[in-house]
Order: sequence, then structure tokens, then C-alpha cells
Amino acid sequence: DYPAMNEAQRDKWLLQQAKHYILEYPGMALQLAVTKIEIFIRSLGKYGIAAFLLAIAGSAMALRNPAATTLAFWVGSYVGPFVLIIAYYGRYRLPIEPLIALLAALALCALSTLVLKKQRHYSSLSTVKLTE
Repeated sequence: DYPAMNEAQRDKWLLQQAKHYILEYPGMALQLAVTKIEIFIRSLGKYGIAAFLLAIAGSAMALRNPAATTLAFWVGSYVGPFVLIIAYYGRYRLPIEPLIALLAALALCALSTLVLKKQRHYSSLSTVKLTE
């Protein structure tokens, strides 16, 4: 009986129910997981969405840097549980926002470095042509 259970018993029972549902309906569970991540991202606001997308790019670029890879892992491990639950309160989302901003900054730095290298390369080509 659910009403007669204490908190630990309810948690255990609900976990078993969730596992059963995920194994029984994996497609629906995946669809719900994607929706929950979308809710998490949308809760960040329009600038937060841009920052989150940049953070994903920064995470991909971070694979070469062990410190940045650790940061990306922290963000992923924090966002991961949102696949299973939806935290409607900002207090659950707020602790990860500075790390998302750091990963987004990493992506912007890498992008600006790439743009500057391209500009230098093209400007050196035009200088060579003018002097020949």
C-alpha cells in the first residue's frame, strides 16, 4: 500500500516503476528525455539557449584540453539527471549556469582564434601577391 509506505519505501517503489517503464517503453522514454532536456534549455531564456548551444560546441572543442574536458563532464553530469526529472525551480538550474557560460566562452575564444588565423592567412596571401 502506497499510503502506508515511508519515504524510503516510496522512493524505492517509484524507482522500480520508473525502471519498468523505461524498459517497457524505451521509445517513449527517449522522447520524454528529449522533451525534458528541451524544457531545461528553454528555461535558460533566449540568451541561455545561445549559451547552451555554444557550451555544446565548447564541450566538443574541449576534448583536446583535459581541464576543459573535466568542466564539460561536470556540466553533462549535472544536466544528465534532467533527462529523468524536470526541475521547474530555478534554484536547481542556477548552479550550472556559470559552467555553461565558461564552456560558451571557450567556444567563442576558439572561434575567434580560428577567424583571426584565417584573416592572417588571407592577408599574408594578398601581401605576397602585391610584392611579386
